[in-house]
Amino acid sequence: MYLTYEQYQGMGGQLAQSAYERKEHRARGYVDRATHGRLKGEEDAREAVKRLMYELVEMDAARAGTGGRDVTSESNDGISVSYSEKDDYESRRWALIEDYLSEEATAAGVPLLYAGAEA
Repeated sequence: MYLTYEQYQGMGGQLAQSAYERKEHRARGYVDRATHGRLKGEEDAREAVKRLMYELVEMDAARAGTGGRDVTSESNDGISVSYSEKDDYESRRWALIEDYLSEEATAAGVPLLYAGAEA
């Protein structure tokens, strides 16, 4: 686990533990696929990974509250909410992964997001 429930709460997370565990598991799968499993052996997750996990869990939680659609605008005056026609969840998730992990590398110096062959 890259981000414990207690760490999640400490960052401001409000999900119940059972909901958090489901979303954390899903987010961890995204991170493991993006990094080709390079983080699995680390004892304690680095700060960038913890922050990324928080963002991914929160993004997934927010998406669940809208039926899987992205909110494009809201107004509390007349209680109006507009949703996007196109779901760009995948691209927003990848953008977060790149933002947090593009400068991170393994102890051997291999970038976490590198998809080529390692020597």
